[in-house]
Amino acid sequence: MPNVLALVKRLLPWTITLAFVAGLASCPYSQWQIDKADKLVDQLCEKDAGIYIYERVEAPASYFKVPGELPQTPREQSPPDLSHAYVTRQGATEYFLKGNPAVVRAEVLILRQSDQKILSRQIEYARHGGEPAWLKSFSPIASQHPCSRFVGSGSDLASATYVNSPPFDLSINKPRIFR
Repeated sequence: MPNVLALVKRLLPWTITLAFVAGLASCPYSQWQIDKADKLVDQLCEKDAGIYIYERVEAPASYFKVPGELPQTPREQSPPDLSHAYVTRQGATEYFLKGNPAVVRAEVLILRQSDQKILSRQIEYARHGGEPAWLKSFSPIASQHPCSRFVGSGSDLASATYVNSPPFDLSINKPRIFR
C-alpha cells in the first residue's frame, strides 16, 4: 500500500499539468470551429434569412390588445382553434451542423387557418455553442452567433403581414414581398 501512495504522490503533479496543457491546447481548435460555423451562418443569412410576405391581410380586431399597438397573432394549437383566422406556427428546425458548435435554421410562419395558406414567414440562422467542454462548466449559457444583419422580430413579421398594423421600421428590415 505505501508503494501505491508514493506512486500517486509522484504522478499527481504530472497528471494535473498534462490535463491543464490539454485543456489549453483545445482552445485554438474550438475557436477555429466557432469561426468556421460563424462564417457558415453569415453565408446562410445572406442567402435567405429575413421576412418573406406572400399575402398581406387585415388582422381581426381581437388581435389588438390595445388600439394602435402591434397585433398579437395566436399560436397554432392542436386540435385547431378555428375561432382564430390566422395563427403562427414554428416551422421545421433544420440543422446545418450538429454537435458543438451547432448551426440551426429557424422558421416562423403566419398562416390562414381556413385553407392553411402561408401568408408570411421569417427565417433566421444561428450558431450555438462551440466552447471546449471544460470551459462550459464555468458558464451555463453557451455562446451564440445569430445573423449579423437584423432579420426582424415576431412583431416585425406581424406588422409586415397585416395591412392594418402600425408600420415597422422599413429602413432596418426590408421584407421580401412575393405576390
